[in-house]
Amino acid sequence: MTTLETLKRHDEDNKSVLMSIFALFGVPNSMLDIGSGSNVMVQTALKLGVDAIGIDLHQSADIQHDLNDPIDLNRKFDLVLCIEVAEHLKPESADILVQTIANHMHVGSKLIFTSALPGQGGDNHLNEQNPVYWRSKLHDKKISYQRALTAELALIWTYTAGALANWLPANLQVFDS
Repeated sequence: MTTLETLKRHDEDNKSVLMSIFALFGVPNSMLDIGSGSNVMVQTALKLGVDAIGIDLHQSADIQHDLNDPIDLNRKFDLVLCIEVAEHLKPESADILVQTIANHMHVGSKLIFTSALPGQGGDNHLNEQNPVYWRSKLHDKKISYQRALTAELALIWTYTAGALANWLPANLQVFDS
């Protein structure tokens, strides 16, 4: 089974994850999915009228790009997703990923960020980090961790994320700029 086929197995759960984000925060005007995988979240957002774009290595993405390398689309988004991506990048690419996120957020943007915890294990995990590691890097870019919103969305995901509920709620961090 290819990586993309493995990702597509979670498409229905990912739709539920996205809809729960929209239910909590409202439907944004624009959304960037950094590490969009099968691009199902982007496709779902587009159906709801959101100006949405996905970046990933897979050809299913709107923009095919290796996130170990810098990218700047020269525009900002109301909502940025980076879900289960960071752990798949080389450790030395962490600052590049954080800069990519920062490049695409404006004042008032939300960031939904998840990343595998140390020792979680998984396919092609190269950089499992403690959540404080990512909070610190994002804080340096003036992106603020939102503890209460993180707890609220994590609770929702516990009931709505299907098979992804085994790890997404524990890995979640919500930020704003």
